[in-house]
Amino acid sequence: MPFQPLLERFRDVAINETRAVAVAGDPSLPDGRYLFTELFCNEADCDCRRALLHVLRSDDVSAGSYAPLATLSFGWEDERFYREWASFPLTDEDLRELKGPALQRLTQQSRLAPALLRVFETAVVDDEYVERLARHYKLFRTAIEGRRRLRVAAMNTKRIRKR
Repeated sequence: MPFQPLLERFRDVAINETRAVAVAGDPSLPDGRYLFTELFCNEADCDCRRALLHVLRSDDVSAGSYAPLATLSFGWEDERFYREWASFPLTDEDLRELKGPALQRLTQQSRLAPALLRVFETAVVDDEYVERLARHYKLFRTAIEGRRRLRVAAMNTKRIRKR
């Protein structure tokens, strides 16, 4: 499943609606503003209803570094949805990662990642944020599916012309 930043398709939405948290005095994190940037699956016909979130420190972004300090996985549907959606039997670990919030396996994580996951769980995720993620997902998926339909229509047009 390839994931693409919301920023690449909907720059204004991403700039205006990315969740950020200011951290001060937390012994496990440097003081600063942390951005939770959204990525969504751009695979045709996928309906995974989840997001990956790259956590970036705004000071690092200002300095030109976009290396995520953590990559989080978050799905807003219930466990039953992910069990039915998956094309293979899920282990409890698989389900924890799909549903989240969780650190995304098989991605490089910084030493700050566990603390950033804690910040996400306690200071970022609320009903409003979950609704925002679902809305961004629908916006993103509509663009993906629209592009796919245009490609299919173009291929069908080429086939008709060849006849």
